[in-house]
Amino acid sequence: MGDAIRIAVCDDEVFFQEQLRKRLKKAACFYQQDFQTECFSGAASLCRVLDTGQSFDVYFLDIDMPKMDGIALGKKIRERTADPYIIFVSSKEGKVFETFSVKPFQFIRKSSLERDFESVMEALVREMWQEKKSRDIVLESGGMSYRFDVRKTVYIEADGKYLNVYQKDHSFFVRYQISALEEQLREYHFLRIHKSYLVNPRYIYLLEPKEAVLEGGKHLPVSRHRYKEVQQEFLEYMHA
Repeated sequence: MGDAIRIAVCDDEVFFQEQLRKRLKKAACFYQQDFQTECFSGAASLCRVLDTGQSFDVYFLDIDMPKMDGIALGKKIRERTADPYIIFVSSKEGKVFETFSVKPFQFIRKSSLERDFESVMEALVREMWQEKKSRDIVLESGGMSYRFDVRKTVYIEADGKYLNVYQKDHSFFVRYQISALEEQLREYHFLRIHKSYLVNPRYIYLLEPKEAVLEGGKHLPVSRHRYKEVQQEFLEYMHA
């Protein structure tokens, strides 16, 4: 990947800070990547650094911290940092579902630190390598080419023989089959929640049996017969 990756570890347990620091040092050697790690003993100290305009590429956040927990801290980080990689750590496995509102990259159980850390780092490095590659999709339609950034695509809506492609900052209309685009977007984990909708899971705030609520409050229908499959794929995406 080349450039140094800045990593923040925020945990009120000094022992666990050191455990993560040592593992990150070993991972840096293994992946031949420069990890610049800084440790914080609480949310307040990390927020003070963020208030100066500094940011990190990756955040390891303990969920159970006094005054401000990791979930609240994660929300603040998302308000200040563009597309951060947030990895929650906790001794309470039941907390994992509470973290979904922050859209974390991964979750590490302190009781399974060694195993979870290795799988998380493998996924993180793979994702960051892919981040360096082009995420553009090109659709050929009617003698014209439409190029769009997959990461900025929130959802796609089928309208007859056409598709509305909704991105974070704009949308466009193209003659194309949703089933064909679904196949192209499979490697990016887009979810076919309904016969007329493909959704980027990174923008799903809440998934319910009848609808998916996206960041910004947009509600999209979820097919009743698709819900269990969609739910399983969404959970796999969150844990992948």
